[in-house]
Amino acid sequence: MVQNIGAAQYALNKKLDEGKKKKCNINPFEGPVDDEVYISDADGNIIKVPAGYQLGGSKDDKFIQLKDPDGRATGPGHTAIMGLNF
Repeated sequence: MVQNIGAAQYALNKKLDEGKKKKCNINPFEGPVDDEVYISDADGNIIKVPAGYQLGGSKDDKFIQLKDPDGRATGPGHTAIMGLNF
């Protein structure tokens, strides 16, 4: 049975299907995130990672750093954590 859906509903369904096919990054250590995420550091501080930003670590793995969309550090680092909460 074929349903008669309007052009607007068809366009909406098509857009939703396209969105499902796109990969969405929510891990700030894998590159810039698509949506805002929050993680906590070892001291319990919450780090807000805005859309387009990412996190990187120091070479000695003692600190994590918020980085802008161009990969530049944006401020003081946070004590590194063993398990991420995001």
